Amino acid sequence: MLCNADGLSRIPLPSIPEPVPDPAEILMFEETHEYPMTAGDIATATQRDSILSKEFLRKNGVKMLFSPPYNRKSNGQAERTVQTVKQNLRRLGTSPVTYDVRTTDGLVQKRHVDRLISRTPDPMPDQTVISTEPILPQGELPQLPPVPAMTPEPPEHIPPNPIPFNFDDYTPGPELQEQPDPPNPSADTPTISNRRSTRIKTPPKYLKDYVVAFSWTYVSVVYSDTDYGNKGYEKLQELAPKEICFSSPQSVNVDHFSDADYDTVIQNLMHKTNARVVVVFSDRRVARNVMSAAHRRQAFDRFVWIGSEAWGGRQSVVEGLERVLEGAITISPLLRPLAGFDDHFTSLTPDNNAERNPWFPEFWEEHFYCKLQDFSVTPYNQNFHKWCQEMPDPKISESNGYRQMPALHFVRDSVYAFAHALHNVHRSLCAGEEGICERMRHMDGLMLKEALGKVHFKDESEKTFRFLPSGDAPPRYSIINFQKKSDSDEYFWRPVGTYAPETGLPHLVLDKNALRFKQLATEFPRSFCSAPCQMGQAKLQLEGDTCCWYCTNCSTYQYLPDEYRCEDCPLGTLPSPTKTTCEPIPEAYLSYSSPWAIGTMAFAGMGIVTTIAVAIEFYGYRDTPIIKASGRELSALLLLGIFLSFSMTFVIVAKPAPCTCGLTRFFLGFCYTLCYAAVVTKTSRIARIFSQRRCQRPRYTSPKSQLVITALLVSVEGVINTTWLLYDRPAVTHMYPSRTENVLICVGSDTASYLVGLIYPFVLIGFCTVYAFKTRKCPDGFNEARYLTFTNYTTCVIWLAFLPLFVLSTSNTIRSVTLSSLLSLSGAVQLACLFVPKVYVAVFKPEKNTKDAVMCPHNRNSSCLAVPQQNPAGPYHQAMPLPNLLNGDFKDNYRNSICSTGSTTDSKLQGKHNSDHNLCYSQQQQQDPSKNLCVSNMNLATTPSAPSCNHQANYPNIELHMTM
Repeated sequence: MLCNADGLSRIPLPSIPEPVPDPAEILMFEETHEYPMTAGDIATATQRDSILSKEFLRKNGVKMLFSPPYNRKSNGQAERTVQTVKQNLRRLGTSPVTYDVRTTDGLVQKRHVDRLISRTPDPMPDQTVISTEPILPQGELPQLPPVPAMTPEPPEHIPPNPIPFNFDDYTPGPELQEQPDPPNPSADTPTISNRRSTRIKTPPKYLKDYVVAFSWTYVSVVYSDTDYGNKGYEKLQELAPKEICFSSPQSVNVDHFSDADYDTVIQNLMHKTNARVVVVFSDRRVARNVMSAAHRRQAFDRFVWIGSEAWGGRQSVVEGLERVLEGAITISPLLRPLAGFDDHFTSLTPDNNAERNPWFPEFWEEHFYCKLQDFSVTPYNQNFHKWCQEMPDPKISESNGYRQMPALHFVRDSVYAFAHALHNVHRSLCAGEEGICERMRHMDGLMLKEALGKVHFKDESEKTFRFLPSGDAPPRYSIINFQKKSDSDEYFWRPVGTYAPETGLPHLVLDKNALRFKQLATEFPRSFCSAPCQMGQAKLQLEGDTCCWYCTNCSTYQYLPDEYRCEDCPLGTLPSPTKTTCEPIPEAYLSYSSPWAIGTMAFAGMGIVTTIAVAIEFYGYRDTPIIKASGRELSALLLLGIFLSFSMTFVIVAKPAPCTCGLTRFFLGFCYTLCYAAVVTKTSRIARIFSQRRCQRPRYTSPKSQLVITALLVSVEGVINTTWLLYDRPAVTHMYPSRTENVLICVGSDTASYLVGLIYPFVLIGFCTVYAFKTRKCPDGFNEARYLTFTNYTTCVIWLAFLPLFVLSTSNTIRSVTLSSLLSLSGAVQLACLFVPKVYVAVFKPEKNTKDAVMCPHNRNSSCLAVPQQNPAGPYHQAMPLPNLLNGDFKDNYRNSICSTGSTTDSKLQGKHNSDHNLCYSQQQQQDPSKNLCVSNMNLATTPSAPSCNHQANYPNIELHMTM
């Protein structure tokens, strides 16, 4: 028997007893893209469909007849069988009949009947009619009487509106298959890109671009467990950036899934509450089953469906499920009219096109529901009662239902591609020979594929068409959005963008103003796993899901080097307001505008002015006895050191820089060294002069010697500081007392290393104290012991008070103010104790600025020679002719020390003192005046009254020692 065995069969064919009564029908099945068939099986539409195995058909004597376009790997036997049946049908004078069958799930499929003999009454809507006629040997079909054709009744009038375009009615775009295959762009799986294959495909990259364009990061995927679905999902994962995650992908077993399984798929999708976008990568049968399950779960506003090309825009998928699919975004081959085709096709008539196209008269009759007089009766026109010639000027137009299929430009490109490829092959192989040459007759599919890969020409939009290096055709798509009309309950697919190589590489162009999710909610929902973290929060990713995370707050002083971790800002920086970077904290330092700096500079400025005033007075009274007695050269060096001490304040409080840092380190100890080196030299000289036991001039007591000694003492500090600066060069750095502070300081100023330069000056201070103690009993003009002692003690107290503050403080301001205050206070103490008294006497007490006053003793028990008192019993002073030593006559000859011996007030020794004095003086009279004058053990007559210095003192040489 011959039976109906197309893709819509749902019930297994029963075993038919023989002989089969007449009549019977001979049917040919047609495989479609979503119903693939192989040479051994007939795959059915859904899991409810029966599977007609090869063994079952052989058992029941059924011959399998396969339609050539879908039998890619047939061994040729089935195709020859089909051709034989068609030849017998033509010999019998019958024509094929086509009719529609609508199944219960809304699928519409064309049925192709090669020979209709008989039908059983009232067939089931979802079951193809079979008849009972025995199978005849191939090529021996009998002459059977015709039966009425099953054609629909013609409508009473032709609808005036154009027929809506149905994407189910065409096969779009160019794509080449084996040897090479016919053009078909709908095969978009990555397998087609295999270079060993002759198939050229269009890649599904647009799905990824959809998701990126809407910033969706968490997307669900449903794909069929077929080569198309598996490879498509793999390609989607490969193309998707790392910021996009696919939530629990659902694989659909095409052959075994039941409604309950599809319901489980939808339930799993709904568990991901934030994953609102679902990419469905499957054929339209699986897509419809998924949508039906969503309809049963009433998920009307729950998902945004993203469709692949296999089901996108198909009316058979959305029919009855419009509420579920509203807002879906899918893709279809680029919709573009073919220029000139409308004019050409609407000008065709049976008179001018029947000879070229023998099927055109049949199309004319069915289109206008009329019969042509010059053509025979067919199953299509036998129920038409009017003649086409009687119609007033029939013409194909949009008013009677004509509408150009939008994918015709793909057909045009396919034809052009083959034409150019064949032309290039002919030109290469035949060398200008007309017709097909012998070499071209042996051309195979691989050669043609290679030629196709090299063609290029202008397409309908005047853009260059060429296949990609991978062998794929350039992707050219229209983006369509399923929307509901605002003024009715009708739904339609609205073009909202394109995906085409407008500027070289393909890119997505969307008109977001035309996109709409729902009629009452136009904005598309967000699709994410976790909400974006707020500013200053890091993502703590969940294990195994890179798109899901918890948000954790960064601390006050942390920033986000990336979105997944918090890190502490380096010291001296704070996080930016957005927590994305660390910004440097403005540098803080003690500047001239600081109140602390102003106070210290004011005090230092007063000190500088006072020092200059004292220096001026010293210079003005430089020839007076009290100034001479203080040692003018050493006093000048001492004033210079005090001046530097006050001046260093302006360097210390300046902005830290290598220059200021170096000056501070060098002069911090150098100022003290200069001051106390001069004082040590002066007191040492006085001590040596008054402690001399012999009537002999002490060595190194001249002014030049004193300057040399002072220079040597100061040079030690200079060498120490210079070596220190060369070893540890001055530089600036930053100190961070707290996380919010960035203090610019000199390197080492925050430690005790700055005190290295003060070690040597402190040693000098110690020597000053010793010599001050030793000269405490010298005459008032020479004796500075009290002042030096007070100065040293005060300096030590100042340092003991300020040093802990400097060492322990973490504030650079306090440390800098401490240093400057130490220098200024030390200079002020030295100025007040060592210079102010002398200036006061020189300016305000001139009566005390005499030789007698300078040489007046201050202590009765002084070991120095005391100034003798008036003694009526011994007219010593009146008889002693001392030369005037202050006039400079003997200035250069009497620079000798006066020997001083122990004195006594014992009355028993008085006579001895007088005799010794007279002896020494008488010897001096006989000596040369340039020799030393030895005055020893003078009579220390005491009276109850205070000592008087009204007479010439007996220390002319001492005066000379203090005079330069």
